[in-house]
Amino acid sequence: MKRQSKKTDIRSISMFDMNQHIAACLSGVFLPISTLTPSSGFPIGSEPWEMVRSVCPMPSLKFTSINHTSKSKATWETLSTSLLHTIPRQDGSGQRYSCLSSMAAIRGDSTNTFPRFSRLVEDKIKHACSFVDWNPFPVDFWIGAKQPTALPGTASMSLVLNSSSIIDYSSRLLHRSQEMYDAKAYLHWYWKHGCQQEDFEESFETVRTVVSDYSEAVR
Repeated sequence: MKRQSKKTDIRSISMFDMNQHIAACLSGVFLPISTLTPSSGFPIGSEPWEMVRSVCPMPSLKFTSINHTSKSKATWETLSTSLLHTIPRQDGSGQRYSCLSSMAAIRGDSTNTFPRFSRLVEDKIKHACSFVDWNPFPVDFWIGAKQPTALPGTASMSLVLNSSSIIDYSSRLLHRSQEMYDAKAYLHWYWKHGCQQEDFEESFETVRTVVSDYSEAVR
């Protein structure tokens, strides 16, 4: 949405637009999909757990982002290019993010054409996302013939990434939170509702561990 606001008047991005985009991202990944549906034809709701298995190769590294796009009458190459343009690739200092793993959910492949383009799309994702060397299979695909949340003839692609972008965000969050805590900003409200100093110290240490674990994983 931030990238879109640069192309248009920022006032045109409404809460409805943001909620609609969030819903599309989540449904693109979590709704039943053919790849994970048993031969009986009845989905068993394994999508959330399979997503974690696909994009979280290490137990402590479970921060993911979802990017989504959908178009009608578009080739898979065009769709993937459009999607990859929305992915942040570097932090504020120009340092390129590294990705641990990814999963792309393809929906609307009613004619079963995506398998012929999967290698091309995989190469484009690998080129855009700068994956770590230690993961030999960083891209996973789920494919669904139906597009349950859009008009007939529409295809969509949802890309889940587990990347080092969490380092930048968590570091800024930790720095700002520590400053406010040291200044005792709003602490009386937390004390009033039963929080203790140990709760804050434990939370700070948890975030430091996240930053440390991701930094080590992408080194």
